[in-house]
Amino acid sequence: MFIKALINSCWAYVMYRLGAMLFLSGIGRFHQSIHDFAMRCLQRAANAGNVKALLLFGQLLKYRGMTAPNRLAGVEYLREASGKGLVNATFMLAEALCDESLLIPITNEKEVLTLYTQAAEQGHVVAALRLKKAYGQGLWGAPVDKVLAHYWSEQFMKSSKQ
Repeated sequence: MFIKALINSCWAYVMYRLGAMLFLSGIGRFHQSIHDFAMRCLQRAANAGNVKALLLFGQLLKYRGMTAPNRLAGVEYLREASGKGLVNATFMLAEALCDESLLIPITNEKEVLTLYTQAAEQGHVVAALRLKKAYGQGLWGAPVDKVLAHYWSEQFMKSSKQ
């Protein structure tokens, strides 16, 4: 069982590295079949649970997906990556839930606030800025709280100076 899990993990890593290299190098722009192959590699790695592949594939689908179902699938990959502890995925998931063009029904506005808080507490600079705005204007179910708005503003300023 351990050997099989190790082999699957290594295979997912190889698929991620190959897909990321082809996609990020720009080689895929030269021919559609190369682009498609890179995307298939990333999808296979993401489906196998590779955390970096989940983030990259989720980003690509969410921000560059040609259809609404593709963009929504990207959000689900970001959700899975966020569940595995990736700060950028947590922030991007919160951003996606706020994206009105995706028409995602937000059943719990506090989820957005929670995601931004998780990302900011792990050092994500822009998440701190979003929290400043949330507490300053009462967004996403947050109470208007000038003290918390000031706190997150200070966190943003500290992090952005580094």
